[in-house]
Formats: sequence, structure tokens, C-alpha cells
Amino acid sequence: MDGLPDAATSLGLWPSLSGDFDGHIPYIPDNVPWRLLDPTAEDGLISQLSALLAEIGDNIPSGLDSSITIDDGAGIVHLDDRAIIGPSAHITGPCYIGPGAEVRHTALVRANTWACTDSVIGHATEVKHSILLPGAKAPHFNYVGDSILGSGVNL
Repeated sequence: MDGLPDAATSLGLWPSLSGDFDGHIPYIPDNVPWRLLDPTAEDGLISQLSALLAEIGDNIPSGLDSSITIDDGAGIVHLDDRAIIGPSAHITGPCYIGPGAEVRHTALVRANTWACTDSVIGHATEVKHSILLPGAKAPHFNYVGDSILGSGVNL
């Protein structure tokens, strides 16, 4: 799509993506970045997350609180060893929770969630089919569905 203003490109919308990050971040198409949320797109979130999880596999760190529930019946759940998972969180696959990411008390992480480095899924927050870019925060009582939260965003 030629002729898009710079602000409508992935680097225009999320300039912090040009930095280096620990963990994994999705590729965001430059010509139509919102295509990432199209469930049928070959380079969409679902496709990219499936490829990432097939490569890195599942990971459930030992020592998680016994009140945390994880449902991998519909897909792989990968929780980085450095992620912080609070009591009574419920996590459903497929999903990726990156290094330093926080899933707080009673959060609900639904299918096709990609939480990048140092992002926060807060207390009583529900996330589904969404990306939290590095440092994005949905700190408490939020619903984040079919969304991309930019780096440093604080809802």
C-alpha cells in the first residue's frame, strides 16, 4: 500500500521496535500493520505465535504457586523462566509470556496472547488474541482483546 503516511507504518506506530530486546517480539508488517490481528493472515499473530511456539516449545517454570492454573489443551504455553506469575492467574494456550513479563494475581490470559519482555498483565485483567510489546502495561481491571499495545503504554 504505497502512499501511507509514515505514522501508519509499523516503525511509525511503534518506534521503539527498532531497539534490542530480550526474548521474542513479533514481526509487524510495515505496509498494513493491523493485518497482524487478522486471524487468517499468513503473517498474522496466530501464525507467528504458532511458529514461535513450535520452535521454542512449552515451558512451565517449576515453583509456581499452586493456585495458578494452566490449560495447554488448545496449544502450547511458554512461560519464560524469568516471567513473574501471580497467584490465581489462569493461562490458556497457545501463548508466550516473555522474560520479565508479569502476569499478576487473578489475571486471565487467553489464547493467542504474546506478552513481550517486561510487559504487565495486571490484577483481574483479561487478555486474548493480543500483543503486549516490550514494557506495555495493562496493570489492573482491563480487558485487552484483539489489540496491539505499544512499548511503554500504560492503560
